[in-house]
Amino acid sequence: TRHPTTRRRAPNLTTDDLHRLADTIGVRIASHDSGEKGWYEHGTRTVSVRRDLAAANLRCTLAHELAHAVAGDEPTGIAWLDARMERIADERAARWLITPAAYAAAETLVGPHPGALARELGVTIHVLTTWRGLHERQAA
Repeated sequence: TRHPTTRRRAPNLTTDDLHRLADTIGVRIASHDSGEKGWYEHGTRTVSVRRDLAAANLRCTLAHELAHAVAGDEPTGIAWLDARMERIADERAARWLITPAAYAAAETLVGPHPGALARELGVTIHVLTTWRGLHERQAA
């Protein structure tokens, strides 16, 4: 086992990497025309993302929905539990999409403004703020 303070340095996952992950874990990726940005259906092992999403939204939505697939999440109808699943999927997606090295390089290049950082990293502001929250908690 790894020492608890040792973290494996994983690269930022690209959209192509996310598609390979889906293939590896047996999840089909589909698309839809309206409504939610994305969803995961555990019974059919299907992730669907809305067709009109721009690149950063597509990548972040796909990562979030694949995080549900990896966890085997199914909605429970229990608000606090469903909210917890959403938070965990957000956190896993943020870890997949942003590495500390990539964040540091982006911040050196564009400064600390969330919009500029998100654009530089190819993620949404939501994913960026989720990642920052994780790293602020770890630093504390």
